[in-house]
Amino acid sequence: MSMRRCDFCSIPRARWRYRLAAGERGERLACERCHAAIQADDRELLLGRVMGAPVPRTLDERYAPVWRDRARKLAVEFWDAGIGDATVLEREGGGAGLAHEHHAAGGAG
Repeated sequence: MSMRRCDFCSIPRARWRYRLAAGERGERLACERCHAAIQADDRELLLGRVMGAPVPRTLDERYAPVWRDRARKLAVEFWDAGIGDATVLEREGGGAGLAHEHHAAGGAG
């Protein structure tokens, strides 16, 4: 079974799902550290984690600045989209679906 990657810092241990607010499509997965930054409404910390993510090995190094710029824009768009509540993902191998709803709001917006 494939590992769920954090959509912010790219580590293969995403534990939280954020659905984007009404009118926006999609969701973002977050690891514990990125989730903590979101819950604290610490945009600088989250952006630092995004910008510290490794450039994919399959991407030619000359495109790294473009990749990083797009990653930065996606982080900004995440905040602008309006964040729904966070939902805990079940651990790999623990069955399909969601474990439970997290009752904290998904960061100030």
